[in-house]
Order: sequence, then structure tokens, then C-alpha cells
Amino acid sequence: MLGIGLAALAATLRSSSKTTVSNQVKQSGELAMETMVRAVRNAVDVCTKGPPASPPQILIYPNKVPNCPLATGEIVRYVCNIVAGADGSIDKVDVPTSTTTPITSGVMVDNSCTFAHSNTVPRRVTIDFTLHQSTLLPKTAEYQVSIPFHSEVTLRNF
Repeated sequence: MLGIGLAALAATLRSSSKTTVSNQVKQSGELAMETMVRAVRNAVDVCTKGPPASPPQILIYPNKVPNCPLATGEIVRYVCNIVAGADGSIDKVDVPTSTTTPITSGVMVDNSCTFAHSNTVPRRVTIDFTLHQSTLLPKTAEYQVSIPFHSEVTLRNF
């Protein structure tokens, strides 16, 4: 009888651990998505660029740009910093001051992170990324969490 009780307690604790990790990954992803969606929606113009020349990026501009993604003069960048086997991040880079602020923390960003823009008017941006539990957590089943995030945003000020 004692063995059944201990097994049930262990299963409950494992379930609780997975829920906690899942909630942390979900909250980090939702915050990152909300931050990028708000910036894109309120931007004057936006371009995206990515592999193989650079990591995936969303470039926010203060004016209209004619030759996306070769334009210069962006004021903010959102960058997927993917690090094989380690916790990557999605960072906000304030270009004029070169200040980098992570908008995800305690999670791993994998190489499915992509940003794309349309050439339609108004411009539309697609944001896709998947977050996983931190590489600092044990590699056991109760800590294995993978949550995809997707959004399509249309600029209001285009």
C-alpha cells in the first residue's frame, strides 16, 4: 500500500513540475510575441532578414523604405539568437544606442525561428518561433516542453 502511495505522490510531483515548466515557457513566448506584434503593428515600416547572411531579424523603421530588406536606418531590431545546445534568446536591439535587451529568458529558442514580410500594402509580417525548456533543466520527461508560437501582423501606419 505504501508503494502505491509513493508512486502516486511521485507522479503528482512530476506532473506539477511539467506544468510549472510549461507555464514558464508559455509566459516567456507570449511576452515575446506581444512585444514584437505591438512594435510591428505601430511601426511606420518593417523589413525582415535572415539566414544564411544573418540570424532571423525584424527591422523597425521610422520612415517608409523602398528596397526592403536592403534598407538602412532601422531604429529597432528583434533578433533570434540561436545557440546550438544552449539557451538562445529573442532580443530587442535599440540600434541608435546599441543596447540589447532579451525579451525571452530562461528558455531555449530553436532554429525554427523565422520572420517574413510581404510586399503588399499595407505590409504584413509573419512571426514564427518555438520555445523549449531551459537547457539548465534536467533532460527527463517531466521537464521536456516545446511550444510553438505564430502570428501574422499588419502595420497600421503603412
